[in-house]
Amino acid sequence: IDALRADMLYGGAGSVDDDGSGGRRPWQRLARVASLAREAPSLVRRTSMFAAAPTVTAQRLRSLATGSLPTFIEASANFGGAADAMSLESAEAPDALLPLPRAAAAFVGDDTWLTLYPTAFSYAMPYDSFLVTDLHTVDRGVMGHFPALLVDPQYSLVVGHCLGVDHAGHRFGPDSPAMFAKLTEMDDFILSLYESLPDDTLLVVMGDHGMTLGGDHGGASADETDAGLLLMSSRHPLPPVRDGPVPLRQIDLTPTIAALLGWPIPYGNLGMAIDSL
Repeated sequence: IDALRADMLYGGAGSVDDDGSGGRRPWQRLARVASLAREAPSLVRRTSMFAAAPTVTAQRLRSLATGSLPTFIEASANFGGAADAMSLESAEAPDALLPLPRAAAAFVGDDTWLTLYPTAFSYAMPYDSFLVTDLHTVDRGVMGHFPALLVDPQYSLVVGHCLGVDHAGHRFGPDSPAMFAKLTEMDDFILSLYESLPDDTLLVVMGDHGMTLGGDHGGASADETDAGLLLMSSRHPLPPVRDGPVPLRQIDLTPTIAALLGWPIPYGNLGMAIDSL
């Protein structure tokens, strides 16, 4: 979920008490997910993770796929469309988690993934990502195609990228009726996926970055770098994601997912696998 800030999972910035503390409104969160996490804490784990600046989508996706840290100079590709983003592909794609010819991976959602990794997925349904006034087309595409892909046994990895939360933030701000409606929609969608989740499947819901109180992102403020992470299993208990004082970094997901799938860890990876998983 693009721009899913950690407090949207909790109701307070970095808090786990679900009481709306931290200066945020208590309805500004995924309420049904929060309720499920309280009822089944061993099957639903929530935490925050550090998304390094620049907190723009193309660079965060490249970090997730490679476990590396992009530079601010590379952030210009996030605004130049397909041509600029493609110019960065050759430097990272060969060492990325995703482009593995033998791996069956499917994708639906924000077309930035296909701009960066056009041959990574054996099935792809991309949607245009740059119409910021459109809060629904990409999300409806994901909600329409993702459930069937999730239960299709031919795919080891299924990626869905919803964009409406990010666009609602840019257009109306995070403290707005539009954001409330979009988070409610995402809340319902996540619960519907969980209800049909296969026993051997791990559902990972995460933000690529956060957003400021004005709905923007790209910098290094706490609101922009504090991304949410939700792990859900229908049967197998999940250990705590963090059991120490060291903050979880977004790039730590790269070697973790590779290890869970039995895939090679990207050569340029700087992340540390989450041992508890």
